[in-house]
Amino acid sequence: MTLQPLLDELGGLLEVDAAELTRAVKLDTFENWDSLTKVTLLGFVEDHYRVALDAALLDRLTDVGSLLDALTASLDRAGQAA
Repeated sequence: MTLQPLLDELGGLLEVDAAELTRAVKLDTFENWDSLTKVTLLGFVEDHYRVALDAALLDRLTDVGSLLDALTASLDRAGQAA
């Protein structure tokens, strides 16, 4: 399973082109990285990937790479491949 849909959704929520969301991009640099965006992203992950991320985890993530790593780890635990 590819992570591109997550990047596309995140880009839409942050109002940037998904191609700009490299692993090193800091999430807190976006004005839109707020609780509503995080809840929306959690819902997207559950609907699209059929795994749940811990809401508190999103508060600890610092960059796009850590978000991708967290999703990959959840997919691995669920027996899915990213």
